[in-house]
Amino acid sequence: MTINHTPFIPWSIVTHETLPSTQDKIKEMITSGNAKEGLLIHALKQTNGHGRHGRKWEEGSGNLYFSFLLQPDIKLAQSVTLSLVTGIALTRTIKDILKIKNNDDIILKWPNDIMLNKGKCAGILVENASVPASDIHTNRQNIIIGIGVNITTSPMDGAISLSEYKKNTTVTAENFLNHFTRHFEDIYKLWLEKGFHAFRAEFIDLTYEKNTPMRVKLPQNTIEGSFQDVDEWGNLLILCKDSQKLQKITVGDVFLV
Repeated sequence: MTINHTPFIPWSIVTHETLPSTQDKIKEMITSGNAKEGLLIHALKQTNGHGRHGRKWEEGSGNLYFSFLLQPDIKLAQSVTLSLVTGIALTRTIKDILKIKNNDDIILKWPNDIMLNKGKCAGILVENASVPASDIHTNRQNIIIGIGVNITTSPMDGAISLSEYKKNTTVTAENFLNHFTRHFEDIYKLWLEKGFHAFRAEFIDLTYEKNTPMRVKLPQNTIEGSFQDVDEWGNLLILCKDSQKLQKITVGDVFLV
């Protein structure tokens, strides 16, 4: 598989017939010293894919599973917004391929899902892997971004595929990856220069409307309230139903009520 544009990231795409996990494959290659920025592992079939908190990513025939490695020289705190800007790149890609002209049918769900016609069509997993001992005194990170996209089938309840959303539309893995890498490079370059601030307005435009009722499952409890904003560090801001106070959420799962 090739990239048909001049890349900002030095992509090296490796396609496997079957893998347990594209994410884990990159971790193995980092450990063995065989991974550089731009390494992208694509699996035609993934048998043990996983999302946030170790949840299993359900597999479906003809769908897209890939992970790629970034090695930015940044402080760790900046990397937490990569999930959000990757979501923007995915949303741009899907809108581009499906010729979606507005945001009515596509929602970027904080922090890592793409919703299409109210069904989940794509998910993102961002993980920080350990850096080599030679880089221990630098800010260079090993960041692995894993992505699953329902291209032809939707194996989970409440999910949707790109083909189901728009009939008679042919989407191939190579076509999707070429669109995505182009969109991601544009975003990544600006993100390195200016951080999430450069994309905050676009994220808010792509996510739920202000005052949308929602429930947020936190590590220790669950709260109900309404969506208000996303701050400059990518934290979710919700107006709590009980206290009527604004609460900042850094980690949690969002459900509409």
